[in-house]
Amino acid sequence: MAGVYIASAVWIFFRRWRYIQMHRRVSIFTCLLVVIGVTSYQMVVPDALVTSVGTMMVILGTYMNQEDPAMRELSRYHEEMVMGFATLIENRDDNTGGHVKRTTRYAALLAEEIQRRGYYRDILTKDYIHNLLLAAPMHDVGKIAIPDAILQKPGKLTDEEFDIMKQHTVRGGYAVGSMF
Repeated sequence: MAGVYIASAVWIFFRRWRYIQMHRRVSIFTCLLVVIGVTSYQMVVPDALVTSVGTMMVILGTYMNQEDPAMRELSRYHEEMVMGFATLIENRDDNTGGHVKRTTRYAALLAEEIQRRGYYRDILTKDYIHNLLLAAPMHDVGKIAIPDAILQKPGKLTDEEFDIMKQHTVRGGYAVGSMF
């Protein structure tokens, strides 16, 4: 009977794989492997008293799935830093008030709706959407390299100025690419 339960747990785990956050996948998979190993050993050597290992693995699996307060705080600081940096860049340009927050919200709405409709199920996991929303505020990071005379110019840009302004996408790509 234990084999049926384990097989069911493995089947459910792999069916829900894309909906489980990455760090939880690893801990659940590790727990399943240990339970399979212990159960197999118990079937081969019935005199062995290893049933307490199953209980221990459940407790360990529960512990491993808990959020680490230090990691949660570090993640919050990271998110604040990204938004602060994006806002700093946005404040150089008088024409885009609230653009970073609106763009991030728009990306969230699109991703959530695409996920709700069932498209790209293998890609649009909770982790992916979370990372997308962390990256969205940085879409104009290349504006840091645009001269203030162009960035803050009132009125319409000349064709030359507009060509320079369009370079913020390329410069942002170089800035982000050099980080990795």
